[in-house]
Parts: sequence; structure tokens; C-alpha cells
Amino acid sequence: MADSKTMLRVAHVITGLEIGGAENMLYKLVKQHESENVQSTVISLGKLGPIGKQLESLNIDVEVLNFRRGAIPSIFGFIRFLSIIRARQPQILQGWMYHGNIAVTLAAFFIAPRPKVYWNIRQSLGPLEHERNLTRKLIRVSALLSRIPSAIIYNSRVSAEQHSELGYCKKREKYIPNGFDVYQFRPDTVIREKIRKGLGISEETILVGHIARFHPKKDHRTFFNAAKKVVDVSDDVIFLGVGRDVERKNELIWQQIEALELQNSVILLGEQSIVSDIYCALDLFVSSSRWGEGFPNNIGEAMATGLYCIATDVGESKELLGETGKVIAPGDISGLGKEILSFADQKSAYWKKGRAARDRICKLYAIDKIGRDYLSLYGKGYCSGC
Repeated sequence: MADSKTMLRVAHVITGLEIGGAENMLYKLVKQHESENVQSTVISLGKLGPIGKQLESLNIDVEVLNFRRGAIPSIFGFIRFLSIIRARQPQILQGWMYHGNIAVTLAAFFIAPRPKVYWNIRQSLGPLEHERNLTRKLIRVSALLSRIPSAIIYNSRVSAEQHSELGYCKKREKYIPNGFDVYQFRPDTVIREKIRKGLGISEETILVGHIARFHPKKDHRTFFNAAKKVVDVSDDVIFLGVGRDVERKNELIWQQIEALELQNSVILLGEQSIVSDIYCALDLFVSSSRWGEGFPNNIGEAMATGLYCIATDVGESKELLGETGKVIAPGDISGLGKEILSFADQKSAYWKKGRAARDRICKLYAIDKIGRDYLSLYGKGYCSGC
């Protein structure tokens, strides 16, 4: 780690800077490292996106390559990529996700002096056929290259085990969970009242939230089917969907809602740039993901806001919740509906667990602690041989 007189230069390379779990974690890490004498550069292989704009607002050095999604960049694109890195002379090249990991691995061979290379794998694995063709190939190629980086950072122990079974170097494994800004994500009664008033929801109504982009792995279908079971029994529960493409103009999602006759029980807000206020308005948070989660940011953010959470047993969700929430099997519509109804019947009894959830995040997963874990790893160089 850099001492008080030495600036550590780190270049982060990521697929893109749209709103997502890995992108949000990168933002939080770079922001936290500002106070740790770290000079950060963020290179997006794809677009700038909302997270890129947030980084720029912090005066972080951001470079955008605009490579076409799903395509291998041209030789000229790669040369431009190398010139950006050479100009910054980073001591650390930190990849994010498979595309970023491969990019920093290749770049390091053309940089002198050669920086240390670190990978960051941010998801657990489902069936590989569910991945895009290029991503599927990169996953397998990465296994062959996995002895090159100084360490492979996983935010999920489940993910580390799954990748090890695919041939990823086990000696390079390093578990560092996601970190959370416990000052941004915290209970706030004033914000709660404001948001609920704007949504037309009384304090007596139970508001159940689901915050995730629209994608099969997030399994909105199970969430809405469970909502139907709840609404058939209770008329005082409203369901809120937030995330990219989670909006009425998305025919796939609205047809599900109409088929279940949930038009009056579901509110869709689409993608929101500031979700911390949304959590404050909720009574209960649900994550219904079927696969692909590493360490779910949305669950940690909800917990930091003092919410009781129900989550499927995917990735690191069970470990994250501990005894403060409920874990169910992926795709368990009846089980999810039953747990939501149990909460609705005994709402006040769950508040204590919500407070315990926030305490757990503050103690184990605060971003300042996680940021120092990264710097400690960079300082050690971690594994020197496999």
C-alpha cells in the first residue's frame, strides 16, 4: 500500500459504465480511495453511461473507448487503449468482469515497467448457454489465463468455487465482498414520507420493493406471481419495481402484470439514478434472482437502510443476510408469497431484524473497510506463484 508520501496509481478497466452492480461497486471504491492517497483512472471499454458521469462529477479521470458491444476491438482501438494506460503509468491494472480482466492481462505485456494485474469477477455462474457468445468464450479463455494475475478478486465465495471448478487458478483466489456507503443508505423518515406521498401510498400500506434491471436472471416473473398470491389474500400491499426497462412501456413486463390482473397493485418506476431514497420508502425488500448474482448490491443497500429482506439462495445472498432476513429457493413462487404475507401479518415484529440488518452492514461491509482491503491486497502483491 502507498505510504503517506507516495501516490498509488490504479487504472480500472471495465466493460461499461451503465448502472449495475459491478459499476456501482467500482464507483464506491474509487470514491473511497480518494481519501487514501490513490490516483484512480477508470477506462470504459464501452460507453460512458450514468456511472461514468457520476465519476466525472467527482473529477475522477475517466476514459471512454466506445468499443462495440459483443465485438473484438480493432488493432487501432487496442493501440488507443494502450496509449491511455502508458500515459498514466499505473502501478496497478485492475480488471472488472471478464472483458476488463482480459483487457488488462493483454495490456500488461505491452507496458514497461509492467504493472501488477488484478482481476475482479462479479457474478456467480448459471448455465453458460445463458451467456452471450463472446462472454461464454471469455469465461473459458480466462480459465487458461488465470495464473497470470497477482490475484483474482471474487465478491462471492460461491462464485470462487464455481470458477475453480472451471479451471480458474485456486491459489489466486481472494474474497473481498462488496462495500456499502452507510451514510448514503440509511433510514430517513422525512424522505420516506416524501417518496410515499409522491407515490400516493399511505403509511399503513405495506410497500414491497424489487430493484433490479429487467433480465431473465433477475426473475421478475417469480416476483409478480408471488405478488398475485399476496394480493389475492391482502388488499393492503403494494409492489414497487425499479430498474432498467422495468416500466410500463416494456411490453414483456406489462403483459405479465395484466395477465395477473395486478395493474392496481404494482408501480413501475424504471431506472432511477438515486435509489437510496426509494429504499427509505419501502417496508420490505425482495430479491428474486435465479442465477448470476455474485454479491447483490441491492440486498446490502436495503439492509443498510434498515429493511428486512427476502432473497433467493443465489451467490452470496445467504451469507450477506446472516440471521437478519429470509432465504428461499430460486423460483419458489409459493414460498415467496408466503413470506411476504407473514411479514404483512407481523410487520412490527420484523423491525428489530431490519435494525440488526443495518448493524450487520455497518460492522462487516462498510465501504471504508472494503476499500482498505483492496489497498492491502495491492500492497502485498498477493500470490507470487501457482
